[in-house]
Amino acid sequence: MNLIQRTFIQDDVAGYYISQKPQKAIKKIVVNDIFAELIKRNIEVRIVPNLEKVSDRVKKSKLDWSLCRMRYAKHMKGNL
Repeated sequence: MNLIQRTFIQDDVAGYYISQKPQKAIKKIVVNDIFAELIKRNIEVRIVPNLEKVSDRVKKSKLDWSLCRMRYAKHMKGNL
């Protein structure tokens, strides 16, 4: 078992690691232009006027998904 497997639990759907014990930051990076940083990394960004249609399509797909923050989106019919 490697260090990451011993120290963190990976959330496969959301794609992040959760520490089982407190961690200390080793570096601070200030991002002044988030879109410039995303473009530099060749990450596609799509801006849509309403997330509800996207949310509905994702829920009906065969993708693993997590929409836990969608309850905070404006104009939603209700919580997920």
